[in-house]
Amino acid sequence: GQGTAMSLSTLKYNSHVKLLQRREVSFPKTTFYGDHDFGSMNKRLYSCRSFVRRLSMEAQHDWHAGCVNTIHFTSSGQELISGSDDLNIVVGDWQTGMIKLCYESGHVGNVFQAKSLPSKNDMIVTCAADGQVRYAELREGSSGVHTRQACRHFGPAHKLAIEPSGSQIVLSAGEDSCVQQIDFRDRRGGNTILKVAEETGASGRGRKRKISLYSISMNPMDKNYICFGGSDSWCRIYDRRLLSHDAPETGKPVHRFIPEELMESPRMHMITCAAYSHDGSEIVANYNNDTVYLFDRRRNEEHEVSRYKGHWNDKTIKGINFLGKRSEYIVSGSDCGSIFIWDKATSEILWVQKGDSDVVNCLEPHPHLPILATSGIGNDVKIWSPRRDSGMTIEERDGYLHDIQRENQGRNHLSLWSSILHQFPMLNASELILHPDFEVVLNHYDDDDDDDDDDD
Repeated sequence: GQGTAMSLSTLKYNSHVKLLQRREVSFPKTTFYGDHDFGSMNKRLYSCRSFVRRLSMEAQHDWHAGCVNTIHFTSSGQELISGSDDLNIVVGDWQTGMIKLCYESGHVGNVFQAKSLPSKNDMIVTCAADGQVRYAELREGSSGVHTRQACRHFGPAHKLAIEPSGSQIVLSAGEDSCVQQIDFRDRRGGNTILKVAEETGASGRGRKRKISLYSISMNPMDKNYICFGGSDSWCRIYDRRLLSHDAPETGKPVHRFIPEELMESPRMHMITCAAYSHDGSEIVANYNNDTVYLFDRRRNEEHEVSRYKGHWNDKTIKGINFLGKRSEYIVSGSDCGSIFIWDKATSEILWVQKGDSDVVNCLEPHPHLPILATSGIGNDVKIWSPRRDSGMTIEERDGYLHDIQRENQGRNHLSLWSSILHQFPMLNASELILHPDFEVVLNHYDDDDDDDDDDD
């Protein structure tokens, strides 16, 4: 009965606690960079299902005076980097809450992402609503932090991708549809290597419509492959070896994915974030006004293999991530202020908790431990870790899910207009009512995009 199930759960939890104790007293070897290498034991702990179910808020760090739009663990996992609408970058100790460094980013628009280079932890790269990609070199003994512009997009720049394994190459993606590549070894600024566009074919003239980019992710097992999410429903993968800064508009995707039910109207739902799994075989994508979908690169098909329901994504450019050393789980925020964790294999909601008074946008798993950092519209960063007593019983979780899913379903009629207006940024709702023939408006919008191309 119920008592037996609880005792089995306790046994599983205790077995993982013993694993944790063994790891702490066995004096594991260190890597070349000085980090601990816990091998298979650490993987088992990181991916433990009972640990995921027992995540509870460990700390809340009030490091900023504005929305926290980006959080990023350093490669060692010792520090957490955050950026905010207050235009500051913070490097903090996520365990104690102590701020080790706080500096002005140099941006004049909301900071959207901040990351350190794995091979050069004394450099932080940022991008923001002002379109700039900036960097700061943190020199020991320096009287202050000085930032410089590396490159600039003609529109907000939302995300960065950084090459692993000692490289100093950074890619940025912006709403101008451009992907810029910066090599910090030569400091010559960025080169536009790709302009993401979709051939409309509506008029038979082979016109291209620019795709605003909100997300970029690099395959962790092969840095040549990068995937993008943007202002339509297609998740695109490009091979960097086939791109050229001399002709960035000629780049074509080597793979494309789209949920089957969105095929008929691919411009009605955009991808706010897409991310690779630990081995690059899968991609998870968060769709505006829809749900979360999983694509499998190993299958010869363009549609999803699974979907994950329960959250709502309408208000913001919301993140998505895998969780677990082997990407066993998927984690997302929601407009209801909750954090959702799904079992990737079964699509079951394993865990849900309130993570913000308004919206949760950012989800950052620790690189080595079963720790999760989150942030959203609030000014704080929250740290979640497993505890013996879970935050909710199964009955409480199911009741909470029922309440927020009923609330999320009530957003549908408002979100439809939000999605439509996203497709026609030059029009307002009253103008759309005067244009019932959407195809005419679409063609007119494509013509405007062609004119923009001539200005580049």
